[in-house]
Amino acid sequence: MSNFFDFIKKNALLIVLINIILTILAPWLFTRNSLFNWLNFRETGQIGDTIGGITAPFINILNAFLIYLAFTEQLNANKILQNQLDQEKAKEIRRLSEIKYIIIHDLEKNILPRLQLIEDEMIEYIFQTEQDQLITLDLHSTFNDNIFKSIKHSDLFNIFYSNFEDILQIYARVDYICKQLPINLSKRFPTDYDSLELINLTPEQYERIKKRHNEKKKMLLGAIPQTVIEPCKNDIIKVLSLYNDGKPFLLKKEQL
Repeated sequence: MSNFFDFIKKNALLIVLINIILTILAPWLFTRNSLFNWLNFRETGQIGDTIGGITAPFINILNAFLIYLAFTEQLNANKILQNQLDQEKAKEIRRLSEIKYIIIHDLEKNILPRLQLIEDEMIEYIFQTEQDQLITLDLHSTFNDNIFKSIKHSDLFNIFYSNFEDILQIYARVDYICKQLPINLSKRFPTDYDSLELINLTPEQYERIKKRHNEKKKMLLGAIPQTVIEPCKNDIIKVLSLYNDGKPFLLKKEQL
């Protein structure tokens, strides 16, 4: 049966043309002088009934086939479109899953461990400054928000949804902490006598500036652990508890 419908589908145009030709020729064929005296359709009623009776079945069958062909083509088009939509959705899910993995990995393996190191360094820096000891500082070059800046906020919203604000807050704090790292504050408020800003000062001026800069750094660093670092760590732990499950990303109902 399927072979028959395939034949009809492939030759639909030819069948339509034959049907049109037969419909046009029928009046001429059946109004000629018959070869047999008993077969005569020249009268109006007879020719009309004859042509209508002969062509109507062909037309009805042809209409049925055309409707079938149109219906099957529409079904095929719908299947193709659905497959394309499914492929695009799967591609988008894979892309967002990769972004989710990058963010979670950054929070768990990079930012969270560094926060504790930075917090300890800040406390030690304040102590060493008060004791006027030689201080060694870490660049913490891997502690940054470059990954966050490279990702669209719309993607982060689609991934983290109700926790989107938590992600924004975490990386906003990371950006702030980066600017307040002891090594960066030392550049803003130098205390080394041979620094360009202090080298031309008198000993009295240098001691006064040094004391002022140390007080500024102490004030800034003293508040950061409790007011910035601890809340940031808590937000990261909250996000990790919700999303670090190893499961692939799934679109929300609102995104389908």
